[in-house]
Amino acid sequence: MSEYLIPSCDELSSIFGCDCWIDENHIQTIKFLDESNHELSLHMGHVDDSVRIILIHDSTTVNDIYMEKLEYFCWDENEQTIKMVFNNSYKITIEIKLWSKFLITISGMIT
Repeated sequence: MSEYLIPSCDELSSIFGCDCWIDENHIQTIKFLDESNHELSLHMGHVDDSVRIILIHDSTTVNDIYMEKLEYFCWDENEQTIKMVFNNSYKITIEIKLWSKFLITISGMIT
């Protein structure tokens, strides 16, 4: 498994004002709302290093992204962003701007 630190639900809630919980399968769910009440959910598997990102607009799923092999996770409280790096045969970086409108940026690089 990779070495990274995902903040506790209490810490994430105080930083971003989001809902957060961990279920019996060790999956941490973090739900955000932007200024237009669109919903973004992160489901982070603590056992298998997986992440699922779901963006919902008016009850319709706009994006549903599933990645494995999470290698790096960080957040910037001032910029209201989360950055994740996944390591496959190439590196994939997902950056999410949380406020005022959601912005998901995905980039890849051959290692």
